[in-house]
Amino acid sequence: MAAAGKSSGATCRDLPVEFVFDRHCAAKADVAYVAILDCENFYAPHRVALLHDIKSVRFRSGRIVTAHRAQRLTQYFSEPKPRYFWKSNMKFGSTLKPRRLAWIVNHRTLMPAEVPILRNLGWEVFIPKLIPEHDSGYRSAAITYDYDQSLSISPAALAVLNAHNFYTRDWSPTIAHIMNDSFEMVITTFSYYVVPLSEAARKFAGAVVARAFGREHPERYSSFPSIGGRPHMLSELAALGDRFVFGQGYQNLAEIEDEPLSSRGHTITIPLPNYVFTRQNSWKGNGSHAIFLCPAATDQGYYQAIYHRDKRDFGDFPHQFFGRQLGPVSDPAILPYLTDDELFQLYASAPVFVYPSTELRHVHYSPLEAMVVGTPVLYRRGALIDTLTGSADLPGRCADTEEMRRKTRQLLSGDRALAEAIRSTQGTILDSFAEELATQQWQELFLAQFGRRGVEP
Repeated sequence: MAAAGKSSGATCRDLPVEFVFDRHCAAKADVAYVAILDCENFYAPHRVALLHDIKSVRFRSGRIVTAHRAQRLTQYFSEPKPRYFWKSNMKFGSTLKPRRLAWIVNHRTLMPAEVPILRNLGWEVFIPKLIPEHDSGYRSAAITYDYDQSLSISPAALAVLNAHNFYTRDWSPTIAHIMNDSFEMVITTFSYYVVPLSEAARKFAGAVVARAFGREHPERYSSFPSIGGRPHMLSELAALGDRFVFGQGYQNLAEIEDEPLSSRGHTITIPLPNYVFTRQNSWKGNGSHAIFLCPAATDQGYYQAIYHRDKRDFGDFPHQFFGRQLGPVSDPAILPYLTDDELFQLYASAPVFVYPSTELRHVHYSPLEAMVVGTPVLYRRGALIDTLTGSADLPGRCADTEEMRRKTRQLLSGDRALAEAIRSTQGTILDSFAEELATQQWQELFLAQFGRRGVEP
């Protein structure tokens, strides 16, 4: 059986239906282009001829690929590729591929805010379709197919990507080939699901942005590689040099991290989605309860401690907790799961949103959404909201629990002067999350990574 690339000079149409791939085949074959596959296990990067009429593939190891998989193989590699081709004796040059990035973040609230910014800056965006739905600790994850039609990659390549779980599975050589062939940047979440970031560090040739939104004090992102079973990930990220960016949501995240996170920090704020602003200034304050955020209140961990703290410090006031719970709860003050409409109605009616968080490097979306609605929000001095205002002495700022209790009592009693003083200054806080600021920061990152091509429409 003759192999492509041997002295026989066989063309694609001359080859038999069953063909033995060789590590150096297709070096001289007269084919439309040369693809990247594996001679031993179907997927690793070696050059092989593309056979449009292939029925099965037998490797030198004796492994046979069925006609069905061979058809999928030829479908993917027979479609035009807008990047470049292997330069053996092919009569093909290169074309400039569209600017594309993969957004392996899948955050339910950030997605409708950040992805439109990236698209408005001229980038096509791929979003994974498989997320850790089994994990109750990953409550904020979501998927969308909304941007698939605007991707100019082949339908077959998109189908392969959509079937891959980027959060739990390593990149096969086929996935690595598609990612490198199709995208110039990977933006990935930085969490205890370290696989997407680790795999990008190991196998992606473009820019890699680790999106970070802050951890609970005193925890650091530098500990995730060991927790996630990739202890060498920081070294792998360091090897990327300037191609790696620690995309911190706040200026103070990188300062407590190990290298290369500490030196590769680039602040990109966390914008609010446009749908939040459709409820802007809808506050009435005609409710009778102070509201508190506490998801997973009965979980044995971080949020249960917050629940007990807030019940201890504010339980004598009329109060309600909201947030997705992991199961049935016995406290009638904990509201059932709320739809978006119900949540924004809660903000609009609440006399006060009490946010006693003391976190230095993290803030939830909820108090920011409530500020857009116009709800008076109380927050702690020294926490992240305070830091973002430059420690300005705003009316919603509270030095301690005693001051927060006093202001809560006033607002529940109908103190409109205090309410309006707080409401009138909350725009200062929201400025730190503005879409315009996020756009500028992404432009700066693209300019640094790709020059003018990264920012020009």
